[in-house]
Order: sequence, then C-alpha cells, then structure tokens
Amino acid sequence: MEEVLQRLRGPFLQQHTPELVLELLEEAFHFIELRSGAAVRTEIRPRPAKGGIALLVNMPDQPFIVDTTRLFLRTRAAEFWGGFNVVVRVSRDAEGRMIGVGQPDGRSESIVLYEADTADLGAPGAADTLRRNLEHAQASVHDFDAMVQAVKAFAQRAEQIAAQEPGRADAARETAAFLSWLVADNFVLLGMDSNNTALGIQTLTSSPFIGSNAGEWPEPNFPGTVSVRKSALESPIHRSGRIDEILVRLDGVGELFIRGMFTYRAITLPSRHVPILRRMLADILAGQTAGPGSHRYKGLANVFD
Repeated sequence: MEEVLQRLRGPFLQQHTPELVLELLEEAFHFIELRSGAAVRTEIRPRPAKGGIALLVNMPDQPFIVDTTRLFLRTRAAEFWGGFNVVVRVSRDAEGRMIGVGQPDGRSESIVLYEADTADLGAPGAADTLRRNLEHAQASVHDFDAMVQAVKAFAQRAEQIAAQEPGRADAARETAAFLSWLVADNFVLLGMDSNNTALGIQTLTSSPFIGSNAGEWPEPNFPGTVSVRKSALESPIHRSGRIDEILVRLDGVGELFIRGMFTYRAITLPSRHVPILRRMLADILAGQTAGPGSHRYKGLANVFD
C-alpha cells in the first residue's frame, strides 16, 4: 500500500479525503487479487450514490493503457470524473494469486480505477469491449519490435536493389527512405502483414478490427511502390481516428501491408521533408518559372504543405 500511495498524483490526493483514498485503493487491490499470465481484466461497477460507474483495469504494464481506456470512455460519451492509474510490482503464485506487492521479483502491472458518469457504460458487454480494445493494444505492443524490424528489413532490401539495379535505383531508394521515415516516430504501428506473416492486431483473427489489403487503393505517385488510404474502421487504441493503411509493393522484395496511425509530428511536418511527398513537390516546382527563394516559389511550397 505504501508503494502505491507514493505513486498517486497530487490532484487525485487533493480531490479525495484520506479515508476515500484508502477505500478506493482497497477496492482496486481486491480487484487485482487474481489474474494469470498476460490476461487483461476489466470490470465496470455501478456507483449508485454518485450516479455513475467505476471502471477497473488490471494487466501487465505497457504503453497505450491509459489513452486506450480514456478513448473508450469518450467513444461511450462518458464524462471522466477522476481516478488513478498506478504501476506497481506484483508477485503472483502459479495460479495467478497475488502474494506480494513491491517485491524485487514482482512484475510491473498497471492498475486503473476511473470514475465516470454512466452514459451507456452499463450496457451489457461494455467491460468486454474495453478488454478487447486493451487486448488489441497489447498485441500491437507485443509485436512492436518485430514490426519495426520488418519495415527496416524491407527498406534494407530496397536499398540493395538500388545498389544492384541502376534502372530501379531512384524508385527503390525513395521507397526505402519512406519506410525509414515511417519508423522514425512518424507512425504508430498497430498491425502488419509482412510477406504472409501477421503481426500486431493482424494476429487477432476474430477481431472486428482486422484489416485486408483488398479493395480500392488510390493510384500511387512516384515511385509507384507505395499506396496510402484510410480504413473505414475507427481505431480502438491510443487515439480517435480512422486507421491509416499503407501498402508497399516492390518487385524482388515482396509486399508489406501496414496498419496504424500517422503521428501528429508526421501530419504537421512540412511535405518537403517527407519522402515521396517531397518528390511530388519537386515536380510541381520544377514546372514553375519562379526560382528557389522567390516569393512565388515559397508560396507554392507552403500551399502544398
């Protein structure tokens, strides 16, 4: 309990009496008493006295837990009242029963207790929907390194083609540059199909969020190897918005179907710094009579951005 108290943030402690803080912590610790392996536990409990609910989550600690949970509340039109998320080391026996907290051999677990108005959170299956969303976040984080490596390997093979085949060098090199740019904090990787190997949320075969590269794609610009489109599906993870889908095809390398979300950094970066887009801009500017540094030249570049 002492370890948890040290991790609670000031605003939560200021908004609750010491008695209520202990009551909420006791509720949370009873909730996490039993959990096995990598399982995600979720529960939504009524708060009749307050006219709202308490939402509880317990799972191995990882990124995207808090923002995925808050996203769930927003999509359910539930007003967030307050609560806490703490990460503690929990020791468990072979059956998943909690036998200690704060011990050196414990594994980091996330404990979430949020309070909100009821909205439609009392509807049957709401807690299961939250659990499913967090399992998608878990799958994306579990395979993150493998997805990054798959993108880098594809880019590396494209660079090899550029070195070996002069006629394809320009296209292959720009393809490699775009893929390297993606994994430099410009894209949140949620799932991927890499030469028939599924990763991230694509491994959840019964998921309503699984995607396919079938259907219509916009005609790719130079180098003709990369297509980008918006999925019809809203992301259940991290932040609101439709899932971005990227299809990369390069002869001699294969196919890469990437699903996720462009980061705010990527969206706000000037196009002249983004592979593929920079070539589109260069082609537009090449057809203008105004030279670099002129007002018209800069204006065209800014409009394109």
